[in-house]
Amino acid sequence: LSPKQITYIISSQFEFITFSQLTSILSYISVIQLSYVTLNQISFLTPGQISAFTLSQVSILTPVQLNSFSSNQITALSSGQVAALSMTQIAAITITQLNLIFSSLSSKQISYMSSIQISGLINSQMTVALLSNLTPLQITYITNTQIIALSLTQLSVILSFLTTTQIPSITITQIPLLSSSQIAALTIIQI
Repeated sequence: LSPKQITYIISSQFEFITFSQLTSILSYISVIQLSYVTLNQISFLTPGQISAFTLSQVSILTPVQLNSFSSNQITALSSGQVAALSMTQIAAITITQLNLIFSSLSSKQISYMSSIQISGLINSQMTVALLSNLTPLQITYITNTQIIALSLTQLSVILSFLTTTQIPSITITQIPLLSSSQIAALTIIQI
């Protein structure tokens, strides 16, 4: 098939395309046609093929397609490709996938993270930059275990947004490090 002929392949025909056929036409399929690629076909794509996706192709991947990426496939995404991921796509990826591409997320994309993704973050990911970009609602998803592990600088960023169920997680070690103005800023409900 010529590149022009490939553009005429319709969605119902994609399920019958073999992996070797898909490999040979992958660089010619349209952004819309990429959304027709089945999960089984995606599972056979190599990291090299994934990294060759254009930004437009990455942005059209369905949440289900993106969620089906293996660890090797998700890490094949360049920082530019990760930056092209939408709110829906970010919210659909697994914690494992998120951890693999975490350093490439923009501050805007961080605000798209789901409650499960936030509660799955490890302490080294809970940077001041990340915490500063969480919405007040997202801060409510931080677990008590995560709060206990925060440094004073990290805790200071989110202190005013902590809920009454999160405040008791502040440890005896963390409390004396809080300034009088930080303590004064706590609401009656928080105390």
